[in-house]
Amino acid sequence: MKVYLDTTALTLLLFGQSRHPQRYAEVKALFEAVDAGHLQAVVSIYALQELCAYCYANFPEEHAPVVTRLAFHELLGHEVLIVPLLTRMDRIVLSRRFPMRDPSDQVHAATAYREKCDAIVTYDEHYREIADRLPCLTAGEVLSQLADESSPETRSSEGPSENE
Repeated sequence: MKVYLDTTALTLLLFGQSRHPQRYAEVKALFEAVDAGHLQAVVSIYALQELCAYCYANFPEEHAPVVTRLAFHELLGHEVLIVPLLTRMDRIVLSRRFPMRDPSDQVHAATAYREKCDAIVTYDEHYREIADRLPCLTAGEVLSQLADESSPETRSSEGPSENE
């Protein structure tokens, strides 16, 4: 499974432990699954820019540069794939495929589609607008799908194992 990580997932991992402990635990477990190679995770330059803006908006001016650097250091220590911005033509074409009220979310959906992601990991309700075209799941929902895919019942429905 290949997932696109929306900025909400990134900020939960980096800053959500005390304010959103349940969501933090889900996102932390998702990153552990990524690092263990159980799924691929994509992070775009758009998400990195939004993470930087989050740090500058939520921390004192004198601390924001250091907090931003430490946040990037923590994030990039994980096995995530960093992908570039959309081309001008991609933005034009894919904006029609993913019409959304919030244009800042639209570029994330278009990037996830371009990168052939199976889902977007997000806690942002705006993504429901495109859920019929690209699944938008929480980290917990992705982890449940991974567990289902690796369960013995799922494997047995795929055919006999080597031992049978």
